[in-house]
Amino acid sequence: MQSTMVQQFQIKLSPSNWVKAREARLETGRLWTRMVKVHRRCRKYHQPWPTQSKYEKHYKGKFDLHSQTVQAIIGKFFSNIETTKTNRKNGLKASYPWRERKYYNPVWKGQSVRLKGKNLTLPMGKGRSPLKIKLPHAVTGRVVQVELGFNTVYLTLSAEIPVQPRLFSRPGAGDLGVCNLIALTDGEETLIISGRGLRSIQQGRAKGIAALDTQIAKCKKGSRRRKKLVKAKWSLRRKADAQVRNLLHHAANQAVAFAVKKELTHVTTGDLGDINRGTKGKKKKQNNQDVGNWPHGQYTRYLNYKLQQVGIGHAKQSEAYTSQTCPACGHKHKPKGRMFRCPKCKFTALRDEVGAYNQPNKTIDNNIIPGRCIPTGKVKYLRPVRLKRVVPRAVDAADTGPTKTIVAVSRSLGLANGSTVYQKAFALATVAVASD
Repeated sequence: MQSTMVQQFQIKLSPSNWVKAREARLETGRLWTRMVKVHRRCRKYHQPWPTQSKYEKHYKGKFDLHSQTVQAIIGKFFSNIETTKTNRKNGLKASYPWRERKYYNPVWKGQSVRLKGKNLTLPMGKGRSPLKIKLPHAVTGRVVQVELGFNTVYLTLSAEIPVQPRLFSRPGAGDLGVCNLIALTDGEETLIISGRGLRSIQQGRAKGIAALDTQIAKCKKGSRRRKKLVKAKWSLRRKADAQVRNLLHHAANQAVAFAVKKELTHVTTGDLGDINRGTKGKKKKQNNQDVGNWPHGQYTRYLNYKLQQVGIGHAKQSEAYTSQTCPACGHKHKPKGRMFRCPKCKFTALRDEVGAYNQPNKTIDNNIIPGRCIPTGKVKYLRPVRLKRVVPRAVDAADTGPTKTIVAVSRSLGLANGSTVYQKAFALATVAVASD
C-alpha cells in the first residue's frame, strides 16, 4: 500500500543560506500578491478570469525562483479558487484569495529536489546557487514535495508499506472530545485518552502570549526591547506547537496500538468539520476558547495515516446525538458533567463511553437502535504524555511591571520556581524594579 505523510523539521541555516531562504520566501510572497491583485481586478471589472496555463505563461521567468516552484504556487492558488467555488455552490460562506503576502512558503516538487542522507538541496533557478539544508536525521521514502517555512522545512514523503490482508471483519468506533481526546471501543472494552494535558498547554500558551502582548503594546516600534519581546512570543508559540504535535502523535499511537491489539479491521470516528458553524455569539467565552483551540482535524489526520500503515481502515460520519441518546431506551437527553444518566430508564454510564458505543450502532443503518450496543463499563484511561507538574510562585501585590510579566510568562513556559532560567529572569526583573 502506498502511504504519504508530511514530516516537519526545525532547521538551522548558515548566514548565506538564511539569506537565500529569506529571499525565496519574499519572492514567493511577491508572486502570490501579484496573482491576488490580478484576480481581484478581473472580479471587480467583470473581466474573464485568466486560466492556470495563462498564469504560468505570463509569470514564466519573471521571478527569482525555480520554474517548478512557480508552477506549484500557481497550482496552489487555483486550488484555493476551485475550493471556494465548490463551497459557494454548497451554500457555504467562502472568499477567494484576497490577502496580500510579504512572505509566502515556497514549494518544490519532488523531481527537482535532491536528498542524500541528511543533506537536502533545493534549486533556486537557472544561474542561481541552490539552497542547501542539513536535516536533523535521515528520512526514508520518496520525496514528493518540499515546503520551506521560517526556520522550518516540511517534507512530503511517499513509501510502500506492506499490509497483511484480514480475513474477517471487526469494526471499532471512536468518540472525539475536548476533555478526552478519544474514546475508542471494540464493543467490549473502551480506551479513553485524556485531553486535559493538551488543554493545559493551550491555556498556558494563551496566557503567556497575552502577557507578552501587553508588554509589547507599551514599547516603541523598532526598539530593542520590543524586538526581544516579539522574539520571545514566537519562541513561546513554537514551543507550544511542538508540545501539541508531540502529544497528538503519542495519543494517535496509543489509539492505533489498541486497535491492533483488538484486531480491528476499520475504525469510525465523528466528522467535526462544521462544529463551529452557526455558533457565533451562542457559546460562552470558555467554550469558544476550548473548541477554537481543539485540534481535532490534526489529530484525525495523524490517526488516519497511522491506521493505514497497519492496514486498518478509517472513516468519518456525523456524530449528532451520539452522546445524548440513551443506548438502552433511545431517549435523548443532554447530560451534564462526565456521566450519562438517563432520566427515563435510569441507565448510567460514562458520557464518552456512550458516545463511542453509539457510533457503531449508527454506522449500521445511520440510526441509533436502542439495545443494540450497550456499554459494558470496561474502561481504561491513558495519558498521552506525562507533563511536568509546576508549582508557580504566587504573584504578590508589590510585583509590578517586569516582575509581574516574568512570573506570568514563566508559568506559561512551565518554569519551576527553582529552575535556573526562572531565577535569572526573576533577578533581572528585581534589578529593573529597583533601578526604577
